[in-house]
Formats: sequence, C-alpha cells, structure tokens
Amino acid sequence: MDEKKSWFTDWNKNPILWILRKMEFHLILYPHLMSKNDSIAWSALSRFDELADPSAVPAMLKKLKNEEDKDVRHKIICTLQKIAEKNPQHKNVAKAVPYLLKELNSDFSGTEVCRTLAKIEDHSVVSSLIGILKDKKPGWRRVANTLARIVEKGMMVSETVPVLIETLNEEDLGARIGVIDVLGKIGDERAVPALSETLKDHDEKIKFAAAYALVKIAKKLSEKEDHSSALKIIKDVTAEVREFYNQKKYRRDRDKLKERRVRYEYFNKVVMHIKGRINRLDNKEPLEWKTPKPTTSQNKKIAKRAKAF
Repeated sequence: MDEKKSWFTDWNKNPILWILRKMEFHLILYPHLMSKNDSIAWSALSRFDELADPSAVPAMLKKLKNEEDKDVRHKIICTLQKIAEKNPQHKNVAKAVPYLLKELNSDFSGTEVCRTLAKIEDHSVVSSLIGILKDKKPGWRRVANTLARIVEKGMMVSETVPVLIETLNEEDLGARIGVIDVLGKIGDERAVPALSETLKDHDEKIKFAAAYALVKIAKKLSEKEDHSSALKIIKDVTAEVREFYNQKKYRRDRDKLKERRVRYEYFNKVVMHIKGRINRLDNKEPLEWKTPKPTTSQNKKIAKRAKAF
C-alpha cells in the first residue's frame, strides 16, 4: 500500500503528476514570477518555496538578475536557500553561485546569501570564496561567515587556510575575529604559527579569539593522537593569557578587575581541564571533550562566546 501511495504522490515516478507539474510551471508559475506586480511574483515564489523544485532555479535567477525591489530579491534568495537545502548537489542549484556572490555584500540579504551558499555542495562555492577573499572583492568580510557554516556541515575547506592566514592582519576587527574563528573550526596545524602571533595582539577580543581557536586546533591534533603538539599549544596559550592579565595596567583597573579575574579564571579552568585530559590520555582510550559547566552569569557568557570546544 505504501509503495502505491509513494508512486501516486511522487511526481518523479508518476508521469501524470510530472505533466501536471510542468503545466503548472509553464502556464501559471513562470508568468506570475515574471510579472511586474510584486504581489503576483511573491505568490509564485511562495509556491516555489513549497515545492523546492530545482528545475525552477533558472527562472528565479533570471528574475533575480532584473529585479530591483529588495524585498522580492530577498524572497528569491530565501527560496533558493530552501531549494539548495533539499537539493544541495543539483546542477541547477550550482548555477546560482555567481548570482549569490554578487549579493554577498548586500546589507539587506547578505546573511541569507551566506546561509544559501553554505548549503550548496559544489566545488565552485569554496573556490569562488577564496577568490573574493584573496582579491578583497565586495563582500569579502562575509566570506569567513560562509566558510564557518560550511565547516560546521563537516565539509573540508583546508585549501582556504593560506588565504585566511593572509587576512589575519586586516584592520577590520569583525573580519579578523571571523577569520580566526574559521581557522579554529578548520583545525589545520598550518594556522598555528600565525594564530600564535595573533595571540600577542594588544586587543583583548582578538587575543581571546586566537586563544580559543588555538585550543580548538589542539583538540583536533589530540584526536589525531598528536598529543605532544596539542599540549604545547595549550601551554603557550595559557602562558600568554596569564602574562596579559598580569600586566600592571590591568591589575590597577579596579572597576574591571573582578570581571577580568572571573573571565581569566574560567578560561584557565577550561585550559587546565583539557591539559589534564591530554596528560591522562591512554592511546587506546577515546578522547572525551567536556568543558566544566559555568555557574556564574559572567562565566555563562564566556562559555556561550567560546561555543564549547
């Protein structure tokens, strides 16, 4: 019974449904999508959103190319995101990459573009992002955000490491923190020297971002059973952070002393926990990465910012 039901409802298997779907697209949805009336175009996009049919992508890209209304453009990108989520490797979805890259610098739709690009499983995505980052083309500051989402999906983007390292010295604080975060998530050992140098930065936000990234790389190395390299990274990070907070100008700052002490103590507790795990590790024992749970509100904020290890 289930097989008959799937045959009736799956338009790829049922030729009648296939014909009806094509008729709906060519006679109703396509003319509505190309309408100059935004409300009519919006209704067609809502239907495409529901169907998540990759065959509609070329028509949507044609509409995106000529559309001036920012709300409709945003709706097209969100619909492409839904289609890419269900059909990440479809050739029509890959055609959207160059169009999306042009929208990467948009203040209105830039975040949605990042999410959409991260869902498309095509080699052109990463290679295009490398080109944007290398040449500092419009939207390059959002490249790190997109790469972070790709890495979180479990995809390997190790080819981006050299270009990301070159971007560590940019003046833009947000862009630097984003790049540091991506390097930590990738966990490539090639980034360790550059991140160690960044760890000495005078800006506290940069310093802590680099510290967390290095600890994440240490985690990756220990999972590969390279415990000596992981432990060295942890020791260097701990020493640098301790030296930073032992400076006289921070000891004299009474207004922020308590906050800084709490922040450092929790960070040190996490580092010591990881160091202890590495020291006690038996090569045959699987490595468990669990950080101590914060109890105070300040530590909870730090834990959220660290995003766990």
